[in-house]
Amino acid sequence: MKILLAFPQNDGQTGVALQNAFTDEGCEVHTVNVNAMRQHELLEICETFNGEFDLVLTSRTLELFDQVQQIKIDHPGIKTAMWNTDVRESIREWGQLIQFIASVDYYFVVAEGVLKRWQAINPFTFWVPQGIQTEKYRKVEAEKKYEAGFIGGCNPQIHQERIGIIAEMLYSDIDFHWYTNVYDDKHNEAVAECSVNLACSAYPEIDNCWSVRNWKIIAAGGILLEREHPGIKKYFQGNIETYTDGEDAVKKCKKILHHREKWEKNAEELRLWALENHTYRNRVKQILEIIS
Repeated sequence: MKILLAFPQNDGQTGVALQNAFTDEGCEVHTVNVNAMRQHELLEICETFNGEFDLVLTSRTLELFDQVQQIKIDHPGIKTAMWNTDVRESIREWGQLIQFIASVDYYFVVAEGVLKRWQAINPFTFWVPQGIQTEKYRKVEAEKKYEAGFIGGCNPQIHQERIGIIAEMLYSDIDFHWYTNVYDDKHNEAVAECSVNLACSAYPEIDNCWSVRNWKIIAAGGILLEREHPGIKKYFQGNIETYTDGEDAVKKCKKILHHREKWEKNAEELRLWALENHTYRNRVKQILEIIS
């Protein structure tokens, strides 16, 4: 299968993971880096190959809209799809993006809880969660330094609840460390340095909605403590613990630390299960099955 992929392609971003996964599945992949895209680049590549693509798969980048529409006109045999890895519904371009989403042949979302809402706009909407980027995230050995930690940033405009949860952990009697600007191997080391790894995914009211941070922690073998979301414990095979607020996060963290050996075993079971079933190669297989 011949695929034209238009995604962010900087090191460690989703586009790189998808490119590698499609290639591993035997596909011929051509890419457009939407972070540094020339005007009409998607169209130019399509025409260079005389429209001989089976699938054009894009991110939710609005600048691709007109080009994808032209491809659909010029080459109606090419299937078009968008994979939106963002759950937010407040982005400024949303009105125009709805037109883009409605126009593609397939639309993929990362949260199960938004599926029905989007199927009203595009009936061919499917749940395809993010996954493990195996070339980046893996289990490493490191000396334990902290009882618990959080890896990630906090934007005061959109992460008010996260800030409160982290503050509760910092002011508790748990030896807690907050890592920022940590990626790839340094991220793997940070996970290994903490007995418990805190996750603070947004939108706890949405079924099976979580950050790709969870997959990074799981791939590195960390014990995952995540916000309660409908369906999340079942999805992760009962091998994670959840909390409702900052006070509960402290309580649940202490519970895990008291039974550390049990949770370390759970984390390893979860890691092996995820590597078998939830890599980007698994996601690509799912996409290929859907469009076929």
